[in-house]
Amino acid sequence: MLDIVRDAWERRLRKRRLGVDVNFFDFGGTSRIIAEVRVDLMARLGREIPLVAFYRHQNIRGLARYLASEGDTSSQSGRARRPAPGSRRRAMRGVARGDRTEGGT
Repeated sequence: MLDIVRDAWERRLRKRRLGVDVNFFDFGGTSRIIAEVRVDLMARLGREIPLVAFYRHQNIRGLARYLASEGDTSSQSGRARRPAPGSRRRAMRGVARGDRTEGGT
């Protein structure tokens, strides 16, 4: 899980070899980038991830640990939970809205 989270962060932050214990915002992360990382991880893991998890777990290690423990529903039901229909589309609209408002008024 650590490598999955690191890959998502590195791709969206356009940085390599991120330390797993450094705060996301110290790398230049923004709320818009969190939304993008969330969409990427939900697609990769095939399940819904609450946005608040990214603010509560602001480093790679913490988020990976959370996703590994909190979100592992595959062992309970025999198959991975899928995101709700339209959730990816809603998340992407949120990212698009962030593009229009970030840094501006």
